Amino acid sequence: MMLEINGYLERIIGSFIVILILLIVYGIVIHFLEKRFLKQNQLDGSSKSLTFIHLAIGFIRFIVISIGVIIILDINGINVSSLLASFGIIGIVIGFAVQDALKDIVKGIDIIMEDYFKVGQVVTIENVTGIVKSISFKTTVIQDLKTNNLVSIANRRIQVVQSISDVLNIDVPMPYEKSLKENEKVIGQLVDECFKMEGVETSEYMGLENLSDSYLLFRLRFTCSPYEKGVVRRQILRTLIQVLEKNDIKVPYNQIVIHQ
Repeated sequence: MMLEINGYLERIIGSFIVILILLIVYGIVIHFLEKRFLKQNQLDGSSKSLTFIHLAIGFIRFIVISIGVIIILDINGINVSSLLASFGIIGIVIGFAVQDALKDIVKGIDIIMEDYFKVGQVVTIENVTGIVKSISFKTTVIQDLKTNNLVSIANRRIQVVQSISDVLNIDVPMPYEKSLKENEKVIGQLVDECFKMEGVETSEYMGLENLSDSYLLFRLRFTCSPYEKGVVRRQILRTLIQVLEKNDIKVPYNQIVIHQ
């Protein structure tokens, strides 16, 4: 009886020591990765290291847990080899049920290796424009810039990715009743006013873009942070209306004129 109790205690203590050692090793490895790659990320301004470390931490956690489970089972007298052989047969059956998960993993690795996008980048995926918050083996999480909602997208569904630039084009309609010189003078005022805005890095008049039935269309080009495009665009449109009102210009719109 005493021998059984001693053997039981030895197994508990052995399991505890294994868990403690694995936690220490896991902590050391994660600390090294964070110190090495996050420091590099801060220096070179790239977010690729941040993307890599999120993926690496998840992989290392899986490996550590797997090793821990196998060692603890062996310490407690369970035949791990037979168990793994049984899991191998079951794994073939399960494999057919987890094909989508495997596709997610393969695509996730491809995203990292081919540098499709990075954590912190502003992209459009599946009609959602937002900031990439995390990339794992199975999913990519994006924070929608319009709603601030977190959207999880299965990696296998990611086929087309648009990387959002810092360029913002806005077309301004102006009336035919004013001369080209008068219209461009007002456009110049708008360019100057927008350049003073917080978040606007450059403000430029690109020229006459189109001749529609009811108005002349002039194109303006601004640059700003991709994170702030929505805010900057709304500010510019508000300033546009103010400048037009200041110059007593009504926003052109389609009209039907009847001659008798």
